[in-house]
Amino acid sequence: LNYDQVQAFMDHGTVDAAMTAEVQASLQEIIPLARRLRARRMKAGSIDLAMPEVTCDLDAEGKATAFHRRGSPEAYHLIEEFMLLANVAVAEILTEQRVPALYRIHEAPADEQWAKMSEDLALLGLTRSPTDSASINQLCREVAGTPMEYPANLAVLRNLKRALYSANRVEHFGLGFSHYTHFTSPIRRYPDLVVQRIICAVEARRRSAQGNQD
Repeated sequence: LNYDQVQAFMDHGTVDAAMTAEVQASLQEIIPLARRLRARRMKAGSIDLAMPEVTCDLDAEGKATAFHRRGSPEAYHLIEEFMLLANVAVAEILTEQRVPALYRIHEAPADEQWAKMSEDLALLGLTRSPTDSASINQLCREVAGTPMEYPANLAVLRNLKRALYSANRVEHFGLGFSHYTHFTSPIRRYPDLVVQRIICAVEARRRSAQGNQD
């Protein structure tokens, strides 16, 4: 399925020809679960920035003919929540096994970044000065659906630290996770491939240890 098909199913119960009864049953199970996971993540302090993604139409010569805001937001969230959960599970396993590993970390803004964030927001006429993830989310909710939504979200994003790969596990500020890695994009991120190799080695060692006990 593509995202638009799933979004139509979520919004209106529209059943595409590609949706077998088995696929429909799976969607009916995972859609409410993904919603609960997202709600739990936001409650735990995950930052919910509204930064729309844009798609581009090209003609036969590869020239841009039109730009569109990407739709199907909740269908993308459906994939995102389970991807995040998988990354958390792997990070917890690697921590438990105490093996050298790569983690995906995102440190909280430094004091000067918080100050610059407040300054940039003030230039937009917004007097709220965020000091943590909860106050960032409060600000985002206040400007949601207004012309100020994009510039305010951008002002916040520009004053956050960049997410990094690290051998040292620290809390991921943006997601609100104490354990997080990234292993779900091995075809485009080499660190993800490294993490996959590490987790495969861990599982092989587990099977070997179990076999020796048997």
